[in-house]
Amino acid sequence: MPKRKGQPLPPEVAERLDTAVVAMTAALSRLAEGENINLDDMSLVIADVVTVADQVGRDKRDKRIRRPPEAARKVDFSTIIAEGIREQRLKSKMTQAELAVSMARAGFGWKRITVAEIEAAASEKPQRRKAARRVSLEELLALAAIFRVPMLPFMVPGPGEYLAWRHGPSLDPREVLEMLVGRNALVDAAGVSPAVVKKVLGAHVDLKLKGRRER
Repeated sequence: MPKRKGQPLPPEVAERLDTAVVAMTAALSRLAEGENINLDDMSLVIADVVTVADQVGRDKRDKRIRRPPEAARKVDFSTIIAEGIREQRLKSKMTQAELAVSMARAGFGWKRITVAEIEAAASEKPQRRKAARRVSLEELLALAAIFRVPMLPFMVPGPGEYLAWRHGPSLDPREVLEMLVGRNALVDAAGVSPAVVKKVLGAHVDLKLKGRRER
């Protein structure tokens, strides 16, 4: 069975490897002639080659484009946010009218129809999604305070979803999260403090309530 020909080493790795080979060959020659050699120096040479090779590999992995599966659901930010709002509203056992009242008390002129128009972006019907109302960042901040959750999860695709991106391949949840908070960052979804909620929503908030609804 013929051997597979490997790909050539990247130039930066090959250069470091050549230097390491020369240094180790010289050291072995001195050792064969009875001289003492510093093994720590050899370890540093080898470690240098490994470090460079590892970094090159990381760069290649980062540049590799991961395309979503053909069957994956591709959604835009409006749909992702609308799904998050509806999910939190139902989880909090709030009607659309109750959510509109909470937003109105927070300084936004929402009515029940406003909530319906926003949640239309989560509809299965393309025409309803197209006509849906968008949510501003200020409104999203208030909604996060009403539901007592961070606002960031409202902008991250759910499991099996990808953010449809007009300029290239769709982005998976991890990639969207990296764009929002940076590489290897974690989002604490445990909730937000009552003090911050009160700052966002104002004095009408009853922090003694065990539920999530406002007065």
